[in-house]
Amino acid sequence: VKRRGIADVVFCIDATGSMGPCIEAVKTHVQKLVEGFNSDQSKLIDWRVRLIGYRDLSEGEPFEEHPFTKSIEEFRKQVQSLQPRGGGNIAPVDPESTLDAILKASASTWRDACNKVVVVFTDAPPHRELHPSSVEFEQARDLDEVINRIWTKGVRLFLYGPDDEQYETLSKQDRVLYIPVQDQKGLGEVNFAKLLEMLGKTITATTPPLVDK
Repeated sequence: VKRRGIADVVFCIDATGSMGPCIEAVKTHVQKLVEGFNSDQSKLIDWRVRLIGYRDLSEGEPFEEHPFTKSIEEFRKQVQSLQPRGGGNIAPVDPESTLDAILKASASTWRDACNKVVVVFTDAPPHRELHPSSVEFEQARDLDEVINRIWTKGVRLFLYGPDDEQYETLSKQDRVLYIPVQDQKGLGEVNFAKLLEMLGKTITATTPPLVDK
C-alpha cells in the first residue's frame, strides 16, 4: 500500500525579454522538478502540472496558457515553447503582470481535495494594480484582491523574485513562501532540489492521501 499526496501545480514563468539569460536554465530545472515528483517511491504524489507564461498585459501581451497535464513529455513541450520576448528589457525597473498571473493561476480548474500550488519565477517587480482585464467590473485591483483570492481558493504560493515591497507584503501571508533573488543569474541558479523538497513536504503533509491497492 502506497500513500500519496494529491497536487495540482501551476508554474507561472515571466517570459519577458529580460529573462533571456536565465530562461533556458529555468526550463531545464522545471522539467527536472516535475520528473522529481515520481522519484521518491515512498512518497508518491498524484500530480498534475500547468504552465502560464506571462509578460505585461498593459503592453498588449496576453498570457500563454496551457491546460493541466499528467504527462512529463507534454509539459516539456509546453515549457520549450516559451520564448523570452517583450515586456521591456530594463528589469528590474520595468514592472510585469506578476500579480495578474497569480490571480489567473488561482482561478485554475483545480481537482477536489487537492493541494493547490502556484510557483512563480520572475526577475521584475509587479504592477501596483491588476490589469482591468483580470478583474470583474468595479472589482478591487489592488494587492489585497490577490491575497483574498489566495485564501479563498486555498492556494499555496512559492514566489521567486527580486526585492519588492509588494512581494514583501505577500510574504507575510501564511500561505506564501517568498524567496528573493538578486538578478537573472540568481534566478537561473535557484536550488530546485530544495524547492522539490519543500513542495513534497507541503503536499504530503496537507492533502488527503490516496491509497493504491
